[in-house]
Amino acid sequence: MDALRPAVLAIVFLLELVALACVARWGWWVGKGGLAGSAVAAVSVVAWAVVWGAFLSPRARVPLPPGGTVFARAAMVALAAVGGAVAGWEMLAVALVLGWVATVAVDAAL
Repeated sequence: MDALRPAVLAIVFLLELVALACVARWGWWVGKGGLAGSAVAAVSVVAWAVVWGAFLSPRARVPLPPGGTVFARAAMVALAAVGGAVAGWEMLAVALVLGWVATVAVDAAL
């Protein structure tokens, strides 16, 4: 089972990138495109990544308790998915959530 761990971590990383893409898409949509959309997208992505890195990454500077980490990661992914869906990426948002749930289930089984 330990042989699957690197694959699970790689999938988690890819899902984090999809979440960042959804956050960026939401920022672009909120800013109505153009320069304003680019600025909102950039700030949104940086804010999401800073929160993730500070509290939820494996090397978090302020680690949360294990249960809190699982809940907070799920909330962050859900927010990214909602942002992507609101901005027109409904299928990608659904894929993000389903992929996250499946990956967390596999990780918990390891």
